[in-house]
Amino acid sequence: MPPLLQRALIGHHVRPHSYLRPATTNAVLGGSRLLVGGCWGRRMWPLVLWALLAAQAGAVLSPPPPKEAARMARYVLHACDWGALATLSAQDELRGRPFANVFSLSDGPAGPGRGSGVPYLYLTDLEVSVRDLQVNANASLTVSLAQTPYCKKNKYDPQNPLCAHIIFAGTVVKVSDTESGLAKQALFTRHPEMESWPRDHNWFFAKFNITNIWVLDYFGGLKIVTPEDYYSVKPYRKLGSLVMTHLSEIMWPNLMFLLDLQSKASLRSSDVAELEFLRICQKTNI
Repeated sequence: MPPLLQRALIGHHVRPHSYLRPATTNAVLGGSRLLVGGCWGRRMWPLVLWALLAAQAGAVLSPPPPKEAARMARYVLHACDWGALATLSAQDELRGRPFANVFSLSDGPAGPGRGSGVPYLYLTDLEVSVRDLQVNANASLTVSLAQTPYCKKNKYDPQNPLCAHIIFAGTVVKVSDTESGLAKQALFTRHPEMESWPRDHNWFFAKFNITNIWVLDYFGGLKIVTPEDYYSVKPYRKLGSLVMTHLSEIMWPNLMFLLDLQSKASLRSSDVAELEFLRICQKTNI
């Protein structure tokens, strides 16, 4: 980093070597240097920073309003990487009793509007819950926003209805050959470690066939959503309030400071953009 930028960062209480993980620094700041160069960059770097911040914040999406229960169910499932799958046990000492277990899942690659709504699973016959399913394929699946930053940011306890969770009932089945490509893409993009799991475990792709859906996302009890409504609704794509708060409260109040710094210190536009992005990253804990 240029010495002038180091001095500016330290002078404004930003630690030069603690703002980003190395991989993120290379990917994001490398891109910012490229984008803000030239005449276009000198005029447009504030907008570039806006886009970079939104992208780096993970395109955070606000949950749908409580009245949109079907859309909430789709939103929560897509936001989650794992769920609690409850089967009816086939174990001798537990036969016929509920048995809950944690499984990684995915309904599609990460990103707004990319979820199919189908919970895909990567299973092996060696797993105890899969043995239960071979006897009785009926199960329930619970996913909760408690596993995402949303509830922690808002200080919602996992049992608070505002920390939305969804309960699915249905059956777990192997996917067909025509659907295996979709399941593989959905799971391996979200859980890349799966590709290295032992091949002698005979892994296979499965899906949760949904027959019933309950949504708890507000006070007043569970809401019932039909599978037809669930699959027909368009995924929620509203830009999250968290990102907009970062932009309004952190970025724009700094612009006058940056413009003044650039004129007094003769900084290049790319250096100014880098300085602002580093300061934003520290304040937002990116």
